[in-house]
Order: sequence, then structure tokens, then C-alpha cells
Amino acid sequence: MEDHRTVKKDGRHARGERNRLAILEACLALIDEGWLAPTAQLISERAGITIRSLFRHFPDMESLFAAANNEVRSRAAGAFATKARGGSLEERVRATVERYCEGYSDQKNLFLMTKGLSWRYPILKDNYARLQKDLRDNLELLLPEIRQLDTSQQELAHAITSFEMWHRLSEHQELSSLRTLNLLVDELYRLLLQHTSIKQ
Repeated sequence: MEDHRTVKKDGRHARGERNRLAILEACLALIDEGWLAPTAQLISERAGITIRSLFRHFPDMESLFAAANNEVRSRAAGAFATKARGGSLEERVRATVERYCEGYSDQKNLFLMTKGLSWRYPILKDNYARLQKDLRDNLELLLPEIRQLDTSQQELAHAITSFEMWHRLSEHQELSSLRTLNLLVDELYRLLLQHTSIKQ
């Protein structure tokens, strides 16, 4: 016969896990909606719990934002990862840049949250650096020609495909999605064509 104390403990654990997930989902939902630094009050209200309960699961806002940031990396892995494909250099550049632009558009507010709070929470700064490494490694997997470039040209290739470049063109310079895509494709393709031994 099962001990009622064990059942009670398991029930509390399951409830605690549900509350923790609700807090994290509430935080991510607010960020997706444009609240790039949601407060404990906003998050607890959205999750339907008390602030006291929130801080039982996350001792401070840094730990909560760090958990949200882990979700950024998880989402990015799905948003940007794709299998290496065949085709001409131009076709592969377009397919790759298109994938990156779509990923940046889908995850924009999560990127902005991480960047915007990095000055306050060192863990977010570290996590953003790891995310950038993931994106660099993925780009070079999809376009191995980048490895043929010298160091300066490699950095330029990664700058062209960065979130910061996409965000500046699409948000600050108010270019359309298609124009932003075409501009980035043209610049990356021109760079690779001029500075690698690839023959078309």
C-alpha cells in the first residue's frame, strides 16, 4: 500500500513543477509581447501566482531571466539549424541567409531582452556569447567557404549575418523583409565570391 505521505510529497512536487513552468512561460510570453524586462509583479500576475511563490522557485530575477535565456538558446537551435545542402554558392547563401532572417524575426524580442539586460546580469552576457558561438559554428557548417577567408573577412561574413545587422536594417533603417534579405544575400555572396577560390 502506498504511503499517503509519499503521495502528498509527490503531489507537492508536481504542483511546484507546474508553477515553475507557468512562471517561465509567463516570462517568455511577456517578452514575446514586447516587455523586454518584465517585472516580478507582471510575471506573477500572468502566471496566476503570488510574488512570494515566484521567488520560491527563482531566488532572484537573474535566475529567472537566466532560465528564460536558456530557452532562447533552445529556440535558436531549432530556428537556425538546418541541414547542409547542395547547389551553387549563390543558392546556398540565399537559403542560409533566409533561414537566419526568419530566425531573427521569430526570436527578435528574446534577443533584445538578452542584450538589453546583459549589463545587469553577467550570466546573460555569458549566455549571449555562447549563443553567438552557436550561430557562428552553424553558419560555417552551412557555408564552409567562410573558412577559406582570412580572419578579417571571416569576421565581416559573421557581421553581415548577425542579429545586429538584421535588426539595424529592418528596424532602424526600416527596410522591408525582402529588401533586407536581398541586401544581406548580395553582400555575403559578393564577399565569398571575391575572397575564396570558389568557381561558379
